[in-house]
Amino acid sequence: HMRGTWFWKRLNLWMLRTCDAVTTKGSRVTSYLIDHGIPKEKIFNLNGSIDTDRFCLPEIEERNIDILFVGTFRTLKGPDRVLSVVEQLVRQGHQIRAVFLGDGELYSSIDTMIQDKNLQKYTTLLGYQDDPVRYFQGSKILMMPSVSEGLPTAMLEAMACGCVPVVSNVGNITDAAIHMENACVIESWSDIDAFSGAASILLTNPDLRRTLSLNGREMVEKNYTPEVQSKVVEKIFSYLT
Repeated sequence: HMRGTWFWKRLNLWMLRTCDAVTTKGSRVTSYLIDHGIPKEKIFNLNGSIDTDRFCLPEIEERNIDILFVGTFRTLKGPDRVLSVVEQLVRQGHQIRAVFLGDGELYSSIDTMIQDKNLQKYTTLLGYQDDPVRYFQGSKILMMPSVSEGLPTAMLEAMACGCVPVVSNVGNITDAAIHMENACVIESWSDIDAFSGAASILLTNPDLRRTLSLNGREMVEKNYTPEVQSKVVEKIFSYLT
């Protein structure tokens, strides 16, 4: 298995070296490619854009969801870890409402865990949702204790809607999520205490949460609108011609 992984890494790097241009989802990937011999000048950071007219701050601020999880129900994304955070917060006396959006292999086991831990009063599973905008607009915190990520589109969409991310420091997340500026960034994806502590601070400090919320919206408007991302595409075409 390890030999196979080594082979595919070598093949991928060879293909990237022979490409005319390469796009990445963030600075960590870019640094990795440069370290492995891909010329810096042909690497472009193209994340895709966020429709900030659709994903926007709500006209009336009614955030009655305390913790939101959006993603595939698998260990990599950590819905089980979010549920552990909910359990810990409830044990500490927080009267919270958590909503989970998505589906996957862990869905039934998460549902069973909710029953076993008597968290039905605090937790709702809504399955896959085509249009998560209203959930982002109605939530205080987006929790993402992921094992790995690129730069998650769901996180940027949530930030555009003023929902504050509490995320693990993996992949390219910190290209957009800045700790205690527009998000809470947790060093280890498995540190339930740290995720719970960050959530508790945000839920009990509405002024801090509001500041991070507005900063997150501003960051998305500055870096991830269609207008900004289209300039990257223009640079790629300019480089290729």
